[in-house]
Amino acid sequence: MSKTICAINAKGGVAKTTIIVNLAGALAKLEKKVLVVDLDPQGNTTENLGCQDVKADITDLLLKGKKFAQVMVDRGDMHVIPAIHQRSINLETELTVTSLGEIKLLKAIKDRSDDYDYILIDCPPGLGKITRNAVYAANYYIIPMMAEPFSLAGRNFIIKFANEALEFNDDLKALGFVFSKYNEDLRNNLKHFVVRTVNKDDFPTFNTFIREDTKLQSCIPFGQHIFEFTENDSKLKSTNAVEDYLDLAKEVIQKTK
Repeated sequence: MSKTICAINAKGGVAKTTIIVNLAGALAKLEKKVLVVDLDPQGNTTENLGCQDVKADITDLLLKGKKFAQVMVDRGDMHVIPAIHQRSINLETELTVTSLGEIKLLKAIKDRSDDYDYILIDCPPGLGKITRNAVYAANYYIIPMMAEPFSLAGRNFIIKFANEALEFNDDLKALGFVFSKYNEDLRNNLKHFVVRTVNKDDFPTFNTFIREDTKLQSCIPFGQHIFEFTENDSKLKSTNAVEDYLDLAKEVIQKTK
């Protein structure tokens, strides 16, 4: 039985996509069978994983009657359910007006749960019907955050949203906050203030912090996660992102045993 994990946050720009893409890469590196579901109509996860010339996407799976195999992309190290912006731009609206629209993803992937060790779901910014699909289908959720003051706003609302999902999905558990773009410079008091503030919450936080690393942006034009991007360059294999995402994957495996 797979462990299904969604990344949720009402805010954009908190590295949800970067975390999903590179956590998937790390889990694959650790020889786990991984499915990534791009639930964000912007399709950034799809693009970041180099899924091109895609003929069908998440909208076709959830609303147009396409079968899983017709939509799934095999990129070698993992499978991907893509999102194409032009096709999925109205997904939120369509799910809202569709009967039982909030459980379409659950129905679409439940029969494939034995095929994977981990299913990772990237969500759009916001807490609408699309994100509700994710939390109803998931076993676990994470909340990506940056160590910046603006990330503090609304975190309790996100937790409340997830807790309300327990009425339908009583298997849903919080894995915790994941900090990205972290700078260890002790002189940067604002970042440490944010971390201290979050640590006071009655909510778990991952021990692994994803440090700043320009290589994470360099991967994107190549449609690669950090492990592919650094694979053939011994100088890059010790980059912060490689170390941190492997540590994050190991922590996820430990937390979901």
